[in-house]
Amino acid sequence: MVKKQAGVRLEKTHVRFGRSIFWWLALALSALALGGSALLLLKREQAHLRSARGEAEQGKIQTIADRLASTVTLVQDELGTALANGAWKDLDGLEQTNPMVRNVFVFDPQVRNLRRPLPEAPVSNEERGFLRRYETTVFADRGLWLAAFAPPIATGDLHVPNLRRTTYRGPQGEVQAFWLPWISDNYLHMLGGIQLEPKGAVYGVEVEMVSLIARLSLTRPATGTASAWLSSRSNSTAADSPGVVLLDGSGRILASAGGIPRDLGQ
Repeated sequence: MVKKQAGVRLEKTHVRFGRSIFWWLALALSALALGGSALLLLKREQAHLRSARGEAEQGKIQTIADRLASTVTLVQDELGTALANGAWKDLDGLEQTNPMVRNVFVFDPQVRNLRRPLPEAPVSNEERGFLRRYETTVFADRGLWLAAFAPPIATGDLHVPNLRRTTYRGPQGEVQAFWLPWISDNYLHMLGGIQLEPKGAVYGVEVEMVSLIARLSLTRPATGTASAWLSSRSNSTAADSPGVVLLDGSGRILASAGGIPRDLGQ
Protein backbone atom coordinates (compact mmCIF):
# COMPACT_ATOMS: atom_id res chain seq x y z
CA MET A 1 0.00 0.00 0.00
CA VAL A 2 2.85 2.33 0.89
CA LYS A 3 4.61 1.52 -2.38
CA LYS A 4 1.47 2.24 -4.32
CA GLN A 5 1.08 5.66 -2.68
CA ALA A 6 4.74 6.47 -3.34
CA GLY A 7 4.28 5.50 -6.97
CA VAL A 8 1.28 7.78 -7.28
CA ARG A 9 3.21 10.69 -5.72
CA LEU A 10 6.14 10.05 -8.10
CA GLU A 11 3.82 9.96 -11.09
CA LYS A 12 2.23 13.26 -10.02
CA THR A 13 5.69 14.77 -9.59
CA HIS A 14 6.63 13.67 -13.12
CA VAL A 15 3.43 15.21 -14.45
CA ARG A 16 4.07 18.51 -12.65
CA PHE A 17 7.70 18.46 -13.85
CA GLY A 18 6.59 17.75 -17.42
CA ARG A 19 4.08 20.56 -17.28
CA SER A 20 6.73 22.94 -15.93
CA ILE A 21 9.07 22.07 -18.79
CA PHE A 22 6.22 22.58 -21.27
CA TRP A 23 5.38 26.03 -19.91
CA TRP A 24 9.01 27.09 -19.75
CA LEU A 25 9.51 25.86 -23.28
CA ALA A 26 6.39 27.70 -24.44
CA LEU A 27 7.59 30.85 -22.67
CA ALA A 28 11.02 30.58 -24.27
CA LEU A 29 9.51 30.07 -27.71
CA SER A 30 7.23 33.05 -27.20
CA ALA A 31 10.18 35.19 -26.13
CA LEU A 32 12.14 34.07 -29.19
CA ALA A 33 9.17 34.84 -31.41
CA LEU A 34 8.72 38.29 -29.87
CA GLY A 35 12.46 38.94 -30.12
CA GLY A 36 12.51 37.86 -33.74
CA SER A 37 9.53 40.03 -34.54
CA ALA A 38 11.12 43.00 -32.79
CA LEU A 39 14.38 42.45 -34.68
CA LEU A 40 12.49 42.23 -37.97
CA LEU A 41 10.59 45.42 -37.17
CA LEU A 42 13.84 47.13 -36.20
CA LYS A 43 15.48 46.12 -39.46
CA ARG A 44 12.46 47.33 -41.39
CA GLU A 45 12.53 50.65 -39.53
CA GLN A 46 16.26 51.03 -40.19
CA ALA A 47 15.69 50.31 -43.88
CA HIS A 48 12.85 52.83 -43.87
CA LEU A 49 15.07 55.45 -42.24
CA ARG A 50 17.87 54.75 -44.73
CA SER A 51 15.38 55.02 -47.56
CA ALA A 52 13.97 58.27 -46.18
CA ARG A 53 17.47 59.68 -45.72
CA GLY A 54 18.42 58.59 -49.21
CA GLU A 55 15.32 60.25 -50.64
CA ALA A 56 16.08 63.43 -48.70
CA GLU A 57 19.67 63.46 -49.96
CA GLN A 58 18.51 62.79 -53.51
CA GLY A 59 16.08 65.68 -53.14
CA LYS A 60 18.90 68.01 -52.05
CA ILE A 61 21.09 66.88 -54.93
CA GLN A 62 18.21 67.33 -57.37
CA THR A 63 17.69 70.86 -56.06
CA ILE A 64 21.34 71.68 -56.71
CA ALA A 65 21.19 70.11 -60.17
CA ASP A 66 18.01 72.04 -61.02
CA ARG A 67 19.68 75.29 -59.94
CA LEU A 68 22.69 74.57 -62.14
CA ALA A 69 20.47 73.71 -65.11
CA SER A 70 18.43 76.89 -64.61
CA THR A 71 21.60 79.00 -64.56
CA VAL A 72 22.86 77.41 -67.78
CA THR A 73 19.50 78.02 -69.46
CA LEU A 74 19.53 81.63 -68.26
CA VAL A 75 22.98 82.22 -69.79
CA GLN A 76 21.84 80.66 -73.05
CA ASP A 77 18.72 82.82 -73.16
CA GLU A 78 20.67 85.99 -72.41
CA LEU A 79 23.02 85.32 -75.32
CA GLY A 80 20.21 84.22 -77.63
CA THR A 81 18.14 87.30 -76.84
CA ALA A 82 21.15 89.53 -77.49
CA LEU A 83 21.75 87.86 -80.86
CA ALA A 84 18.08 88.18 -81.85
CA ASN A 85 18.04 91.87 -80.90
CA GLY A 86 20.86 92.99 -83.15
CA ALA A 87 24.09 91.50 -81.78
CA TRP A 88 24.18 89.28 -84.87
CA LYS A 89 25.08 92.40 -86.86
CA ASP A 90 28.21 93.00 -84.76
CA LEU A 91 29.61 89.63 -83.74
CA ASP A 92 33.03 91.20 -83.22
CA GLY A 93 31.62 93.55 -80.61
CA LEU A 94 29.74 90.71 -78.90
CA GLU A 95 32.89 88.60 -78.68
CA GLN A 96 34.96 91.46 -77.31
CA THR A 97 32.48 92.75 -74.72
CA ASN A 98 30.65 89.67 -73.44
CA PRO A 99 32.72 87.40 -71.14
CA MET A 100 30.35 84.51 -71.88
CA VAL A 101 31.40 84.42 -75.55
CA ARG A 102 34.54 82.52 -76.54
CA ASN A 103 34.07 82.48 -80.32
CA VAL A 104 31.51 83.65 -82.87
CA PHE A 105 30.52 82.11 -86.19
CA VAL A 106 28.29 82.50 -89.26
CA PHE A 107 27.14 79.31 -90.97
CA ASP A 108 25.08 78.51 -94.07
CA PRO A 109 23.23 75.26 -93.24
CA GLN A 110 22.01 74.76 -96.82
CA VAL A 111 25.48 74.19 -98.24
CA ARG A 112 27.07 73.43 -94.84
CA ASN A 113 29.63 76.15 -95.34
CA LEU A 114 31.19 78.36 -92.68
CA ARG A 115 31.34 82.02 -93.61
CA ARG A 116 33.11 82.85 -90.37
CA PRO A 117 35.67 81.83 -89.38
CA LEU A 118 36.81 80.94 -92.88
CA PRO A 119 38.22 77.40 -92.92
CA GLU A 120 40.69 78.41 -95.63
CA ALA A 121 42.16 81.30 -93.66
CA PRO A 122 41.73 81.11 -89.88
CA VAL A 123 43.02 84.32 -88.32
CA SER A 124 44.10 83.10 -84.89
CA ASN A 125 44.96 79.99 -82.93
CA GLU A 126 41.59 80.34 -81.19
CA GLU A 127 39.82 80.16 -84.56
CA ARG A 128 41.92 77.17 -85.56
CA GLY A 129 40.87 75.43 -82.37
CA PHE A 130 37.23 76.30 -83.06
CA LEU A 131 37.43 74.79 -86.56
CA ARG A 132 39.16 71.68 -85.25
CA ARG A 133 36.39 71.14 -82.69
CA TYR A 134 33.43 71.63 -85.01
CA GLU A 135 34.15 71.91 -88.74
CA THR A 136 34.16 68.20 -89.61
CA THR A 137 31.56 67.22 -87.02
CA VAL A 138 28.88 69.73 -86.08
CA PHE A 139 29.01 71.89 -89.22
CA ALA A 140 29.19 68.86 -91.53
CA ASP A 141 26.12 67.18 -90.00
CA ARG A 142 23.07 67.90 -92.17
CA GLY A 143 20.79 65.95 -89.83
CA LEU A 144 21.79 68.10 -86.89
CA TRP A 145 20.83 71.31 -88.68
CA LEU A 146 17.56 69.83 -89.85
CA ALA A 147 16.85 68.85 -86.26
CA ALA A 148 17.79 72.32 -85.04
CA PHE A 149 15.70 74.39 -87.46
CA ALA A 150 13.37 72.22 -89.51
CA PRO A 151 9.66 72.14 -88.53
CA PRO A 152 8.76 69.28 -86.19
CA ILE A 153 8.40 65.99 -88.04
CA ALA A 154 6.72 62.74 -87.10
CA THR A 155 9.75 60.48 -87.36
CA GLY A 156 12.55 60.32 -84.84
CA ASP A 157 15.30 60.10 -87.47
CA LEU A 158 16.53 63.63 -86.74
CA HIS A 159 16.67 63.36 -82.97
CA VAL A 160 19.88 64.83 -81.55
CA PRO A 161 20.57 64.12 -77.84
CA ASN A 162 20.84 67.22 -75.64
CA LEU A 163 19.91 69.57 -78.49
CA ARG A 164 17.75 72.42 -77.20
CA ARG A 165 15.43 74.12 -79.68
CA THR A 166 13.87 77.42 -78.70
CA THR A 167 12.84 80.84 -80.02
CA TYR A 168 13.70 84.44 -79.13
CA ARG A 169 11.83 87.63 -79.92
CA GLY A 170 13.62 90.35 -81.84
CA PRO A 171 12.59 93.42 -83.84
CA GLN A 172 11.68 91.19 -86.78
CA GLY A 173 9.55 88.88 -84.62
CA GLU A 174 10.36 85.45 -83.26
CA VAL A 175 13.50 83.78 -84.53
CA GLN A 176 14.46 80.14 -84.17
CA ALA A 177 17.45 79.22 -82.03
CA PHE A 178 19.37 76.19 -80.83
CA TRP A 179 21.84 75.24 -78.08
CA LEU A 180 24.10 72.21 -78.26
CA PRO A 181 26.56 70.82 -75.68
CA TRP A 182 29.52 69.18 -77.44
CA ILE A 183 32.40 67.00 -76.26
CA SER A 184 35.79 67.52 -77.92
CA ASP A 185 39.15 66.29 -76.60
CA ASN A 186 37.34 65.04 -73.50
CA TYR A 187 36.14 68.54 -72.63
CA LEU A 188 32.65 69.97 -72.67
CA HIS A 189 31.89 72.85 -75.04
CA MET A 190 28.66 74.58 -76.02
CA LEU A 191 27.38 76.15 -79.23
CA GLY A 192 24.28 78.24 -79.81
CA GLY A 193 22.83 80.36 -82.59
CA ILE A 194 19.82 81.94 -84.22
CA GLN A 195 18.31 81.74 -87.69
CA LEU A 196 16.57 84.96 -88.72
CA GLU A 197 14.59 83.37 -91.54
CA PRO A 198 13.85 79.81 -92.64
CA LYS A 199 16.84 78.21 -94.37
CA GLY A 200 18.85 81.37 -93.74
CA ALA A 201 22.28 81.85 -92.25
CA VAL A 202 22.94 80.88 -88.63
CA TYR A 203 24.59 83.53 -86.45
CA GLY A 204 26.05 81.95 -83.36
CA VAL A 205 28.45 81.81 -80.46
CA GLU A 206 30.62 79.32 -78.63
CA VAL A 207 30.13 79.75 -74.89
CA GLU A 208 33.16 80.52 -72.72
CA MET A 209 32.90 77.58 -70.30
CA VAL A 210 35.21 79.10 -67.66
CA SER A 211 32.88 82.09 -67.36
CA LEU A 212 29.86 79.81 -67.31
CA ILE A 213 31.28 77.77 -64.43
CA ALA A 214 31.99 80.98 -62.52
CA ARG A 215 28.37 82.00 -63.13
CA LEU A 216 27.15 78.79 -61.49
CA SER A 217 28.18 80.21 -58.09
CA LEU A 218 29.90 77.03 -56.97
CA THR A 219 32.92 76.65 -54.73
CA ARG A 220 36.14 76.55 -56.71
CA PRO A 221 38.73 74.36 -54.95
CA ALA A 222 42.48 74.70 -55.03
CA THR A 223 44.26 73.06 -57.93
CA GLY A 224 44.81 69.33 -57.76
CA THR A 225 43.17 66.06 -58.66
CA ALA A 226 39.81 65.05 -57.27
CA SER A 227 41.30 62.29 -55.10
CA ALA A 228 43.88 64.63 -53.55
CA TRP A 229 41.31 67.30 -52.82
CA LEU A 230 38.89 64.80 -51.28
CA SER A 231 41.66 63.39 -49.09
CA SER A 232 42.34 66.86 -47.74
CA ARG A 233 38.67 67.05 -46.71
CA SER A 234 38.56 63.64 -45.03
CA ASN A 235 37.89 65.15 -41.59
CA SER A 236 35.28 67.61 -42.79
CA THR A 237 31.80 67.09 -41.39
CA ALA A 238 30.38 68.54 -44.60
CA ALA A 239 31.89 65.61 -46.47
CA ASP A 240 29.07 63.38 -45.17
CA SER A 241 26.28 65.42 -46.75
CA PRO A 242 25.23 65.15 -50.41
CA GLY A 243 26.79 67.33 -53.04
CA VAL A 244 27.75 67.78 -56.66
CA VAL A 245 31.16 68.17 -58.28
CA LEU A 246 32.13 69.21 -61.80
CA LEU A 247 35.23 67.46 -63.15
CA ASP A 248 37.29 68.23 -66.21
CA GLY A 249 38.70 65.59 -68.54
CA SER A 250 41.74 65.09 -66.30
CA GLY A 251 39.74 64.39 -63.17
CA ARG A 252 40.30 67.82 -61.66
CA ILE A 253 37.45 69.37 -59.74
CA LEU A 254 36.38 72.59 -61.42
CA ALA A 255 33.65 73.46 -58.95
CA SER A 256 31.49 71.93 -56.23
CA ALA A 257 28.25 72.46 -54.37
CA GLY A 258 27.11 70.93 -51.09
CA GLY A 259 29.10 68.35 -49.16
CA ILE A 260 31.47 66.15 -51.13
CA PRO A 261 31.51 62.40 -50.29
CA ARG A 262 34.83 61.00 -49.16
CA ASP A 263 34.40 58.32 -51.79
CA LEU A 264 33.82 60.21 -55.05
CA GLY A 265 32.08 57.12 -56.41
CA GLN A 266 29.14 57.93 -54.12
